[in-house]
Amino acid sequence: MKSAVAPPYKRAVRALRFTILGLELIVVLLSLLSAYTLYSAFSATIQSGEQALLGVEQTVDPETGDWLLTLNGRPTNQGFLDVTFRAKARALTLTNETVAAGENSTRVPPGGRGAFTITLRLPRELVQQGRGIFEVELHVRTLMDLVGFSVNMRVRGEG
Repeated sequence: MKSAVAPPYKRAVRALRFTILGLELIVVLLSLLSAYTLYSAFSATIQSGEQALLGVEQTVDPETGDWLLTLNGRPTNQGFLDVTFRAKARALTLTNETVAAGENSTRVPPGGRGAFTITLRLPRELVQQGRGIFEVELHVRTLMDLVGFSVNMRVRGEG
């Protein structure tokens, strides 16, 4: 049986076929590395006991009576690729008006540990009412920020 490709192009077609196969293998390998890195980084961070992913400290400003809410993050990366952890925190009224907001991020190398801090100033009047919404978003990304996932937590207080 004769080939459908003319003889002068046979080598080019064969080279192109192997190039495409090589690129497909690289994509599969990078996908597996990314999935493993995300899984291991997130699970190591959650299971780190006292050095938990998000620690919360609350202090009161003596001059104004406002609350200073500080979120401290200490993510860990046990994977093979760099991981970027980005956190956003917002305090909202019950009508979804933003009262305070902040965000921060850190890039954690393989086998390393990072840190980030977000501080929110909550007005004394809002704290005394005990009504509002506290929202935290966590974004975890790897492979030059091409692969990742997000977690969004909302806590509602109605006094």
